[in-house]
Amino acid sequence: QPRNLKKLIWGSNPDRGLPLAAKIFQEIRKRWPELELHVFGRASIYGWGPEVESSFLPRPEHSENVFLHDSVSRLQLAMEFRSAWAVFYPTFWPETCCMMALEAQACGTPVITAPVGALPETVQGGILTYDYLNAVSQLRNVNRWQKLSEAGIAGTKEKNWDAIAKGWADYLAGQLDAGDSRIGAKNVIPEVLGEASQG
Repeated sequence: QPRNLKKLIWGSNPDRGLPLAAKIFQEIRKRWPELELHVFGRASIYGWGPEVESSFLPRPEHSENVFLHDSVSRLQLAMEFRSAWAVFYPTFWPETCCMMALEAQACGTPVITAPVGALPETVQGGILTYDYLNAVSQLRNVNRWQKLSEAGIAGTKEKNWDAIAKGWADYLAGQLDAGDSRIGAKNVIPEVLGEASQG
């Protein structure tokens, strides 16, 4: 479907930096006032009530063109990602594996985020930076946007459970092989995986 070039999405829990993101977003709007930030990550997903969530929402002075949406299904969120121009996620949260970023990239939506936690590993189709004004400026370039969109789709195809399990198995097997001479250990991981895959 057509992309809305004004539409940025925040799709994570608001306690991961939404108030700061809204403040940064207002600075970016000084250059591109038409931009909109649509917030789909809501604390209700985690069972939090409005009284808990309220402290993690944008301050009134940072709320212009920021739209808070109720939580939606995965399919509806995918449709939102596919209609957006980018995900805007300037977070300080030490992500281990950001599912929201993976889902957005699978939809071909570039992710603008901070280089914290595992985000440099998770985000192949996006810009990792603390200079968010520059990142938005880069994505205004159609060719740059297209390359990042394609890189995100390609990168998420490699993030399936079989590939992740194989990566861990290879890593652990390498660690055991390295320790064989020191402790006399036998690497049985390939045998165990072989039996598991046959059964």
